[in-house]
Amino acid sequence: MSTLDKDSNIPLYFQLAEEFRKKIENYEWITNSQIPSELKLCENYKISRGTVRQAITELIQEGYIYRKHGLGTFIKKPRKIWPVSSYYSNELFVKSNGPEIEKKVISKRTIAVNNDLKRIMKLNENDKVYQVKSLLYLNKSPVALESSYLLKSMFPNLSKKDLSSTTIYKNFMYKYKLKVSRVKEFYSTILADRYISKKLSIKEKSCILMVERLAWSNNIIFEYRKHIIKTDNKYYTVELI
Repeated sequence: MSTLDKDSNIPLYFQLAEEFRKKIENYEWITNSQIPSELKLCENYKISRGTVRQAITELIQEGYIYRKHGLGTFIKKPRKIWPVSSYYSNELFVKSNGPEIEKKVISKRTIAVNNDLKRIMKLNENDKVYQVKSLLYLNKSPVALESSYLLKSMFPNLSKKDLSSTTIYKNFMYKYKLKVSRVKEFYSTILADRYISKKLSIKEKSCILMVERLAWSNNIIFEYRKHIIKTDNKYYTVELI
């Protein structure tokens, strides 16, 4: 029986695509199984073939299904999901119950601020920052390279142990009485250089996602972070509320 609302302002193809997504995500349609033919779907939902084709095209573009010439349309193997919100977007509030995320600190050192850091973090000439580089792993596979710059005056005696958790802000709250008042992020795409490609096990000049973050405690920027994220056979979620 059709579950589509033909009186709704939401286009029928969009409603149908959402219906198919639910079937796939709830495993009613399992990996590599063939979905019903276009004619069968038209009959089941009492809609035009054009509407069915538009919904199928949407899901092919989103990576849920794929076509085999002369055979039909099939369910794709689910891509790995990295719940970004459980790490860098809401890391201080959410503990992931999903895939295992691990963090390995590559290096930690104190550096003098350069002109870029002074401009970005609103620092003075004599300010010092910790530069921390880390790799993040999803199910033992590297998915992100992180460079974090933390205002040293706010984190005396900071150790690698403090930074190795994927919920470092939560640790900071307890140990340093930190209150995070504001977080701002910037998203862009870049091409992987030799260093990044080696660390993330991807080809040089692959397209990757860069997330830059500024975090405030009251009116002080205590962290600037650059997050380089693989975009191969994975997709990412950020839960805002």
